[in-house]
Amino acid sequence: MLKETTLSTKTVFNGKIFQVVTKEVLLPDGTRGTREMVKHSGAVAVVPVEAEQLYLVRQFRTPMEQELLEIPAGRLEAGESPRECAIRELAEEIGKRPHKLIELASYYSSPGYSDEMIYLFAAYELEDVERPAIDEKEFLNIEKIGFSRVKELIKKGEIMDSNSLLGIFMVLNNSFLTYNTNNKK
Repeated sequence: MLKETTLSTKTVFNGKIFQVVTKEVLLPDGTRGTREMVKHSGAVAVVPVEAEQLYLVRQFRTPMEQELLEIPAGRLEAGESPRECAIRELAEEIGKRPHKLIELASYYSSPGYSDEMIYLFAAYELEDVERPAIDEKEFLNIEKIGFSRVKELIKKGEIMDSNSLLGIFMVLNNSFLTYNTNNKK
């Protein structure tokens, strides 16, 4: 069996968005090891579809030191369901509310060092809503792009984050799969 048993946990950093912890673990062979990990509340990513076009947001991402073109996404707030978060993020980022919201997948973003779970949705039958006041430190531009242009942008490397690539691929290929939701945190 490959199970590791946690012997102790120490919080190294406690930020607004995530925590960094180290764990001392008992390994399958009986020796001890140390694991470093990022603890995260989880996030949603949403592919908003309207008349063979997608809404994407362009924003500067500091870790990459560049602007990225992405599907709307955001962090789960305490007590919020992924569906509620998806609806909130669409209103905040693009001023839309979906009448049809389909969960496409849920997956770990980087299981080698983080417990972050991503809940991926497709949103249809979009209605205009007033954009609520968003974080004054978040700047983004909304872009509505046709399916064929989105494919070109992917080929040119202008859409590069995993949430957008997976979500767009699933929507463009009608890959609405049923996932086992019993493994969610």
